[in-house]
Amino acid sequence: MASLPGHLHRGTVSKPSKIIQSKKQIIAEYKLRLKNNINSLNQNFKHILTALKVQTEESAHKNNQSGRMTEYYAVRYEMSSRAALMMRAADELLKLNNDIKEFLILRDFNFLSNSIQSAKDRCENELKQYETSYDSLRVETSNILADIDKEDEEQHENAAVCHVEIANIYGRTGNQFQQRLHSIEAAKLFFLAKYARFSLNISVISEYLPLMNEFYLKAIHKAIHSGYTKIAGMTCLELACKLLKLEKFEDAHRYLVQGNRFIQSNTYVQLAIIDKMVTCGLRIQEIDELLSDLVAIWNSIMRNQPLQAECNIILLHLKQQSSIKILPKSFLTTYDNEKRNPKLSVLDPDEYEVVTKFIKAIKGRDFPTASSLYLIHFIHYLNKLGKTIAKDLVESIRPKYSIREKLAEIRKENSLTEREKRAKMLEFYNSLARNNRPKIEFL
Repeated sequence: MASLPGHLHRGTVSKPSKIIQSKKQIIAEYKLRLKNNINSLNQNFKHILTALKVQTEESAHKNNQSGRMTEYYAVRYEMSSRAALMMRAADELLKLNNDIKEFLILRDFNFLSNSIQSAKDRCENELKQYETSYDSLRVETSNILADIDKEDEEQHENAAVCHVEIANIYGRTGNQFQQRLHSIEAAKLFFLAKYARFSLNISVISEYLPLMNEFYLKAIHKAIHSGYTKIAGMTCLELACKLLKLEKFEDAHRYLVQGNRFIQSNTYVQLAIIDKMVTCGLRIQEIDELLSDLVAIWNSIMRNQPLQAECNIILLHLKQQSSIKILPKSFLTTYDNEKRNPKLSVLDPDEYEVVTKFIKAIKGRDFPTASSLYLIHFIHYLNKLGKTIAKDLVESIRPKYSIREKLAEIRKENSLTEREKRAKMLEFYNSLARNNRPKIEFL
């Protein structure tokens, strides 16, 4: 039978002292009681865990049945006794806590005051250390900012690296606001470095574009984590504008849609998003997804928007459908009816009539009607971007005459004399000369 481990450890029972003259004796007694009761808890708990150990040797199981039962009851009673001693030690600790409180209340507070003063001194020392480390970080940041000021304007990548270091410093100090601002500054500088190479048509592969995207996305993540969703949306739009300048239209479209999800209550920002998406649509080959996103944005803000955004969406659909032979059912089917549906359009009846006539003229390749509608009425509904698209649409259906065919038609007119034919040919040449002059651009 396995031997029972250790002796039973009893907690110190508090005995009321008759005469205790000094505080040192009281404190020494409290320390002794605390030490003995904590030791009792630890030792008894340790021996309970030791008794729980299962014997794995075969020799331990070859004893007779009576020996095994004796061992079982011995371990059982030992564990019960040790658990009772642990409860007694815990009760003594509670009594000790009450005695200490009574001592602090009834006696003077010199000891407590000294403890508070020592804790205050430690806190002041730690505060001084923190201030010293903070000042060193500020000095380091100031040195980096001075390095940025000394950088040449064309060396944007070096300045961007400095802002990255500053963002990391603020990240270590927990200042997420400043970290986000310097991440955006680093992204802007990486954009300037990329744009400088892009403007010079340098085809060398660089990491400026991925780094720009990385730090913009870090700023967006910090804004979302801090609960500033609108700031995150504006940062998405800023990234999309940078990508538009670099002619990354597919990526710009993606971030425009993401920015619109964060900013759905600001109608003016959504109007700017529509203009940017229309610009992307002019340069992207497959724009079905973009058109569906445009219509979704327009439907969400249709009730309180000026008509310029609606006209831009109409023109982009017309430009897309003019390049295919079979026109699918799309957003333009709304304007096939002569009666305006106020739930689907913000145009008034007169504006709606002009727009429907212009759509029919473009689809029917009726250049005179389309050009007159554009110059007289439709041009007043459009902003600068819409005027550019409408001008391209009108020019795409302009008829192109052949000079040889026109001269042949004049010669075949039997009703005219030779002199009249020559006069008509001269008039035709004069008209060609006038048409070859520099064209006055559409307003």
